[in-house]
Amino acid sequence: MIFAGFMSEQLNKQIGFVEWLPIGLSASILLGLVAYAILKRGLVRSDLSLEEERRTQDWLREEWGRLGALSSAQRRVAAIFTLTAVLWIIRPYLGKWLPFVQWSDTGIALVAALLLFSVTDGVKDSLLKWEDTKALPWGILLLFGGGLALAGTLQGSPWFALLGEQLQSLQGIPFAAWLFVMALLGVFATELLSNMALVSALLPLVYSLALALGLDFYTLSLPLVLGASCAFMLPMATPPNAIVFSTGNLSMPYMIYRGVALNLLSVVLLFALTLLYQFMG
Repeated sequence: MIFAGFMSEQLNKQIGFVEWLPIGLSASILLGLVAYAILKRGLVRSDLSLEEERRTQDWLREEWGRLGALSSAQRRVAAIFTLTAVLWIIRPYLGKWLPFVQWSDTGIALVAALLLFSVTDGVKDSLLKWEDTKALPWGILLLFGGGLALAGTLQGSPWFALLGEQLQSLQGIPFAAWLFVMALLGVFATELLSNMALVSALLPLVYSLALALGLDFYTLSLPLVLGASCAFMLPMATPPNAIVFSTGNLSMPYMIYRGVALNLLSVVLLFALTLLYQFMG
């Protein structure tokens, strides 16, 4: 979101679901397969005995059975969610099919919200009541807006103009080396920083670097932006890591050992994907 907002604000270039899907989906699939291979087989033999694996499988089956069938309200929410996602993906083509409607991602999201407030749950209440919005993470919206504000402020700072002049001395470094550095920075820095804060702070710097050296800012930013979501090593790196670690079933060495391996493989994969994207144009 920060990257798309920065591209819109600074370069007047819109990045929609169609443009981002081939990049983000390919990275997700590759990293997901690598993560599965590491966690399934591990860098050493499995720590679980056959009896423990059997008990785990039984527990998963029991928990799945407790979920039961989808309720009427759940099916309606799923339908609205699916419709929203599909409209977001095909939005660039909607203008051709229905030119009399001004389609936008924001408009589609607002229509989905109105449907949630309007459609009943099959009993008497609407799917979403205003009281439910109290539980929404409003802080994320403030963080997102603050990130764009920070990026705009840094971009207008005279310090960045001076930095651009100093970066002229780095003209001889190959573009591939910069891509590798961005992937390395994005993957490992996000272990200590929020991914939104990391991208908000570094995008103006990357933009100045691209201007100073005549590099493609979009391609240069991709490994940084994708890598900022690859926090696998520390419990504090991202809330999902903290949730899993809080179960007490994982030790810190176990998490760091596999996290470092996954981080390094993520750097290599993101670097290779970005090179492939650049080659394919």
